[in-house]
Amino acid sequence: MRPIPPQLKLEIITSYLNGFSHREISRESGISLGSISNVLESLKSERKEFEELRLLSQTIKNNGLSLSKIFEAIHFLLWLKRYNIKCEFVIQMLDHMNTESFRFDLDLENFFHRLSSLLTYEKSIGIKIEDLFYLMEDKLGERQKLEEEINRLYNVYKVTKKELHEYKENKDLFLNFLNPHNEYKIPTKINWIMNEFDYKKACELFGQKFNTRDLYNKLYQVYQQPEKYPNLVKRILNLD
Repeated sequence: MRPIPPQLKLEIITSYLNGFSHREISRESGISLGSISNVLESLKSERKEFEELRLLSQTIKNNGLSLSKIFEAIHFLLWLKRYNIKCEFVIQMLDHMNTESFRFDLDLENFFHRLSSLLTYEKSIGIKIEDLFYLMEDKLGERQKLEEEINRLYNVYKVTKKELHEYKENKDLFLNFLNPHNEYKIPTKINWIMNEFDYKKACELFGQKFNTRDLYNKLYQVYQQPEKYPNLVKRILNLD
């Protein structure tokens, strides 16, 4: 029996790996069944993984895959091995995420995109997503303590939120007033405090008691918007 040429032997092996039977290879190549069996049995004895390669080739073919996809799968498995992650865990995770994606009325691709955005946000703020709930609880606790402190300070100093806001808006004017080198003085609540003796004297003059806070608010309003009270401002400043 003449030896089979190497090129023809390679075609026999390739056909077998692609899932063709001995008889199909014989019919296509014109080589006897005995010669084909000898070639394949010889290779099987040299390469024990040969049948596994044939099974892998059939699996690839039956699932409509390509070699590039197989290489991607190998790369992915090597990545899992590097981080000591089991493939079964990834499969279970994907099944779980697929269920969760339906709960949010998203397909799996958009669900992964949303998850990626969350992880990017997590990295930007330096806080893990699962820690946000506890962080919010801590901040709410801090806010409650601040509100309690504000209420305590109000009870001590009788300063309202409106007055605090007023101070914030006029802070520069207030600091300017405190500057000893300032050429003019800006009226503030500090130098509008009425002592008890003056208050009693004013009540006797008016024939009734009055609320000093109301007086301050009215006069401060005149100071803030003198254009609305031209006659009163003229009388106070003797401009007539």
